[in-house]
Amino acid sequence: MTKQSKITLKYGKTSLDMQQPAGKCLGVLKPKRMSALKDIEAEVTKALENPIGSPPLSEIVGAGDRVTIIASDITRYSATEVFLPHQLNALNRSGVWDSDITVLFALGIHRAQTDEEHISLLGWDVARRVRLVDHDPHDKDNLVHYGETLSNTPVYINRLAAECDKLILTGTITLHYFAGFGGGRKALIPGVAGYETCMANHLLVLKPDKGGKHPMVKTAQLEGNPLHEDLVEGCLMVNPHFGLYTLLNDDREIARITAGDVFDAHVKGCDELMHRNSVDIKKKADLVITSCGGFPKDLNVIQTHKTMEYSYNALKEGGVMILVGECTDGFGNSTMHSWFQHKQLRNFEKALRDNYEINGQTAYSIFLKSKKARIIMVSGLPEQEVKDMSITPASSLDDALAKAEK
Repeated sequence: MTKQSKITLKYGKTSLDMQQPAGKCLGVLKPKRMSALKDIEAEVTKALENPIGSPPLSEIVGAGDRVTIIASDITRYSATEVFLPHQLNALNRSGVWDSDITVLFALGIHRAQTDEEHISLLGWDVARRVRLVDHDPHDKDNLVHYGETLSNTPVYINRLAAECDKLILTGTITLHYFAGFGGGRKALIPGVAGYETCMANHLLVLKPDKGGKHPMVKTAQLEGNPLHEDLVEGCLMVNPHFGLYTLLNDDREIARITAGDVFDAHVKGCDELMHRNSVDIKKKADLVITSCGGFPKDLNVIQTHKTMEYSYNALKEGGVMILVGECTDGFGNSTMHSWFQHKQLRNFEKALRDNYEINGQTAYSIFLKSKKARIIMVSGLPEQEVKDMSITPASSLDDALAKAEK
């Protein structure tokens, strides 16, 4: 924890500044600085040739293989445009032509992307080299059924991932508020899974028999987390051949690359993330001021909620949180706003169990926090939409601080 007079909070593609309140000590929680890798090509080559728990990529792929690479969508920046050109070159050296490579974007149930967004994610040189496809969870003709998990999750996977010769997962490893960590198996489920698969897996957030959220479904928790275990089981049915994951610093630069077995490399990255990029909260505060880190982490309410979840760990019950998130894409899904029609916890949970929806689960999580703390939000959302979430809107950071003071 450090002290400083001026704090800069990223907001969309800009930032907001605030001064330390006069006569008060403002503690700043921030992770240790992770230095960017200097030679990305060398680091990618090293990771591919010396993988974790797996033969080198060059021994896995070969001439004539049809390769599908699953890549993150616009809501999850993974520095794909930085590492993917070198990964493609490595595939070329192993005899795989660009014409046999498909980049399948892991949209989950997110909206389709524009051509401009594809180019921004991959860079123009990569975008014109290989086939680009957005996953559609509702296109049943392009889904393959693998069976059911022990938790009765039906596993439907995009045909391009199911029927290729070699399947490679990519993405960035981050904290995740119910899967424990993002990245790895999540590139497959929910990334390129059918709608039914996504719904059934995410329903495991709730206790199966009793009311409320499952206590082990939480941030940084893998062991004993039933939702994570269901993801792993579903991923094993598909059996991807290789994974390459990034860890990013605060400037969205690649600080670490981990590659190899899709599970072993992911766990290694999760351990590294907790060691390098987390902080201990020794004392909870009456007031927490938090930013998502700017675009795309505050692209919409769905993404912004993740920061609310993590920062809530530092807040006393009954305290005040100021959340800074631009949300230029609104709620992020057309159905999410409607869930806030439920104003009683019991009614909200019943509606969620009766007609489970991922965005309903996110709304439910926001609702739980809004009942235990006062949340003030600086965003680009219409005031009424913020109020509908039982959150207090603020027109600026100064306005939010004034309301928090009251």
